[in-house]
Amino acid sequence: MFPPRLPFLLCFLFVAMSSALVTRIPDFPSTTSPASPSSFAAMSRRNILQNLCLASATLLLPNAVHAAEPSDPRRMVAIQLQKGDSLGLQIADTTVRGKPVAFIQKVVVNNLKNRKLQEGMILNGYDSSLQIIQRIQNGPYPIDLEFVNLAAGGDAFDDLGNSMVTPRDALSLAQQTENSSSGAAVAKPSYSITSLSKPSGMCAIQSRRGDVLEFLYDAFYVDADDTKKLYDSSDFRGTGRPYQSVLGSGDMIPGVDQGLYDMCPGEVRQLRIPPILAYGKRARDSFRIPPSYQALEWKVELVSIDSTIRQDNNNVSRDDRESRALY
Repeated sequence: MFPPRLPFLLCFLFVAMSSALVTRIPDFPSTTSPASPSSFAAMSRRNILQNLCLASATLLLPNAVHAAEPSDPRRMVAIQLQKGDSLGLQIADTTVRGKPVAFIQKVVVNNLKNRKLQEGMILNGYDSSLQIIQRIQNGPYPIDLEFVNLAAGGDAFDDLGNSMVTPRDALSLAQQTENSSSGAAVAKPSYSITSLSKPSGMCAIQSRRGDVLEFLYDAFYVDADDTKKLYDSSDFRGTGRPYQSVLGSGDMIPGVDQGLYDMCPGEVRQLRIPPILAYGKRARDSFRIPPSYQALEWKVELVSIDSTIRQDNNNVSRDDRESRALY
């Protein structure tokens, strides 16, 4: 048995020795399918090194760890329990959009059954933790379970296919929005995203965490008498340019930040944001917003992603753009 870290140390050594070879790969035109072996030259150096690393590590790992992977574990993870299997999870109850759901509060014991599961995932088809406990206790077996990742959607993934917004983050936002719209004598507005217009052309790249976004905006607050008043705008800044922000950095209030994910350059959205996802106690001091305001309304137009991806040139995927930039 190899020491646990040995395959990965050998992987890095192997990649280091291979990097000189990879940098000499010419950019030959390929007439075959991207999935065929002869299209090796069309791959980016990052993908080539990644595949070399995975291949070298796989050769050194014991056969016992290999198992069938779900076709798309980003949105839905399906597992099957046989009698005697341990789920290894702490399941709790909450509500999402007014419906009771069971979710993963904690991964207690890591095992082969739950290796793709994350805290914050929703258990599909079960209204409470008691339901799943009773099903596991009483059978019948096998038990097929599906766990949903609320964070997965659109282009909110990194280059390796992992969600850049965690399931716990997404569930927390859903719970905050739920709490902001319930339990009061007067119903308060819930969080909403409305797409007012979308670009007519192709949208190969959508916004995701870590992108530098340039956008135009008009920000209103809705007073107690339902009157909308403009309190901020990208035009107020006097630069003549769109406002710039890194998505997911915390630069924007939570309601605006969350509303800019999976957005195409040229798209216009309206965000309705409850106070709990806005400025909190800073509203009055920062923008003279009265404490009795009902909600914020932001009208946002995304101009560019990373200063280069715009409505008129958004026809090439991220991987293809990176591949072209490397040669």
